[in-house]
Amino acid sequence: MLGRAQRLEVIPAVEHCNSVFTRSIPCGLNDGFEAISSNLYQIHEFTNKSLEEGNTVYQLPYLFELDGSPWVEANLFLLNAAKASTLILSANDKLRRMAWTLLDYKIFCEAQSVKLFDFSALRPVNRPTYRYFKSLLERDDLSGRVLNQKTKVIYDFYKYVHEKGGQKFIMERVDVTKAISLFIKTKNGFVQKKVLKRSQTVPTPSSQPVTVGFVRDEGEELRPLVGEEFNSLIGVLEGPVLSLEQRLMVWFALLTGERKQTILTLRIHHLEQFNESNLGKDDMYRLKVSPNNGADTKYSKPHLLYVPKFLAEMMIRYSKCDAYLSLVAKFREAHGNILQGGEMYLFLTREGNCHYMAKNDPRYLKVRTRPTGGNTKTITDNIIAAAGLGFPEDFSFHWLRATFAHQMYGRLRPLVASGQMIHGNDVTFIQKRLHHSHRETTEGYLKLFSTVDERLIAQEEYESTMFSSYILQVTRQLTGSFNG
Repeated sequence: MLGRAQRLEVIPAVEHCNSVFTRSIPCGLNDGFEAISSNLYQIHEFTNKSLEEGNTVYQLPYLFELDGSPWVEANLFLLNAAKASTLILSANDKLRRMAWTLLDYKIFCEAQSVKLFDFSALRPVNRPTYRYFKSLLERDDLSGRVLNQKTKVIYDFYKYVHEKGGQKFIMERVDVTKAISLFIKTKNGFVQKKVLKRSQTVPTPSSQPVTVGFVRDEGEELRPLVGEEFNSLIGVLEGPVLSLEQRLMVWFALLTGERKQTILTLRIHHLEQFNESNLGKDDMYRLKVSPNNGADTKYSKPHLLYVPKFLAEMMIRYSKCDAYLSLVAKFREAHGNILQGGEMYLFLTREGNCHYMAKNDPRYLKVRTRPTGGNTKTITDNIIAAAGLGFPEDFSFHWLRATFAHQMYGRLRPLVASGQMIHGNDVTFIQKRLHHSHRETTEGYLKLFSTVDERLIAQEEYESTMFSSYILQVTRQLTGSFNG
């Protein structure tokens, strides 16, 4: 008998995942099939060999019965979900969570001597799914959101099996459902969405109110570093605490306002844009990044970044130094020549891997776990420790984006007040630099900045006169030209 951990394996690759099988020779097909045995034939989805070579699902969870035999229904369900996720480049770790949910449900039914597809009980509380739902309610380690996710996986599993006709049971006995319409508010008004409401769910609280002094962005609360906090950050960046690579990451975020997913997927060929034709009169290079040239951006939108000349020169020097070239050698030793020339990541870990895997990375669908920038936590932890007392202990890498926006806001206010910039154009300018799709998002940032304690702003302005010429140059270049 297998233990829980032994009942789930991950298959690295399943080729020809849309094949069908037959015991008779396919009639009318001259190509696109092969004999598996003397009386079994595999028909491929594509007759084109190059297309069929790409018809592969990677990192597929595979479940076993207690006696070690395959759990057929669950594995077909997971394969179907895997093929769908491959089409949209969805994370394969979600599939593993689905597989563990199904396995735990299966183990529960085995422990309770409940037959998985027996829904003959007249009272719902005696049916498999309802009994499991009750057991989830009795746990104190599950949030409502996680509980609902688990019951949805189980409901989707039964729905798949029912539609395929593999088992005979009444779907309406699995759960009570009702189709409802929701009106969801968006930036452009309300949209109607039809959803299936299930009885085996619990209410989940709406989003918690944003903490005063913070703005919520991508599910994370952030605020800018101001006053002495900002000065402390600059001091750490000038010191020996961070490696050169780490300092470049922080500088890039602080001086461009870009998100980590874009910064950590910059490639060597992006540095080629640091040439005279892309250099403005403000000593800022115009850098174009998008998924089309290898950099991940939110919603895959193209971004135009303004990179200070001194930072661009630091990045170029870093790309040619021995420390970086040794990391490239480690990457090639581990992964071969999958990234040619300028496609190599600019930022690599000590082990010679990327910090964040771009969607056009050849390994994206193949690896079991993709790097998603977790190493930035090490950077922020080191900054917090080195900055000392008074520096926010909950500081995260994403705060650098808010800090960039706050610095820009501070520089635009006098221009608006003096009439050099039309009121409202400041919002447009900041929206453009932050690459916000909707003006309301930028206004949310500005609402935050308008509540910043004026005493901190005054302190910041006073202390800026104490900066070295280098720091003063940096702070002036935080926003660059106001004509871009």
